[in-house]
Amino acid sequence: MYENSNTWFQELSRNEKGEILNTMSNIAAILLQDPNLKNIVFNEMQNSLDIIGTIPWSRSKEKWSSTDFACLEMYLENIYHIYSPRKCRDALQAILSSRKRHHPIKEYLEQQEWDGQKRLDKLLIDYLGAEQTLLCPKGLCTNVAIQKDRSKHSHAPAADIRKIQLTCQNYVENMHVPE
Repeated sequence: MYENSNTWFQELSRNEKGEILNTMSNIAAILLQDPNLKNIVFNEMQNSLDIIGTIPWSRSKEKWSSTDFACLEMYLENIYHIYSPRKCRDALQAILSSRKRHHPIKEYLEQQEWDGQKRLDKLLIDYLGAEQTLLCPKGLCTNVAIQKDRSKHSHAPAADIRKIQLTCQNYVENMHVPE
């Protein structure tokens, strides 16, 4: 256990004998702080639990399964001497979905460094074979801007949103599109 090295362990609720109480808050603290459980996360893309590294038990499936849940229960019982499947399941869902979120694509993109190459302007043309029209190449950027503005001003009257669209459309129609 982690008795000497971590204050979080000392702060777990205990009974008169010093035994760790079987509470959701204790289980949540363990899920957040135990270094052996740090790789159990909530995958935002799959909307489910996931494991993104090593854990203290062997796995037979790639995705989180009932076997993983049973192994987590055994781990909590063996290491912390607490057992409550219902509280464990509830704490697992509550704490991971709110505090240990993982989105593989977002994390990958955040790790990348932009090379300065502008690609959005020609995305539809180069990758989907679209023709250069009102929507291509600059129209895509304009539509993104319109959507951002619409979400920022969702309380704005429809006439104002239409005015923004017409202004952007006028800009796109009057700009020079290279051939």
